[in-house]
Amino acid sequence: MRRNIRLIVILVSIFLIISLSRSVVDLWGRRTIVEEEKQRLSDLEKKHEELVRKLEMVQTPAFVEKEARERLGMAREGETIIIVDESFVPGEYSENTGGVPDGSDTLPYWRRWWQVFF
Repeated sequence: MRRNIRLIVILVSIFLIISLSRSVVDLWGRRTIVEEEKQRLSDLEKKHEELVRKLEMVQTPAFVEKEARERLGMAREGETIIIVDESFVPGEYSENTGGVPDGSDTLPYWRRWWQVFF
């Protein structure tokens, strides 16, 4: 009888040891998953902070003005907008005028720009 009880205790102990070993291995594997998720959370928090900074920058008046100027071609009152025609092909230059377009009645380009700005 005593022998049977010992055998039962040994079998139950072996079963418990195997069960606990599996649980430990399972928990060890889940620990890696938790660390990966913590890293993912950290990356998402950094991305969130970056997006918040970008949102704050986009909402500033300076950014709105810059975008209005660049994308919409808008200007402040009193400013002169210069639109350059891409299909414009300058006239032929003669060698003896030093880069000034042919024709005595036309002004050199630098002088035209000077008149636009000053």
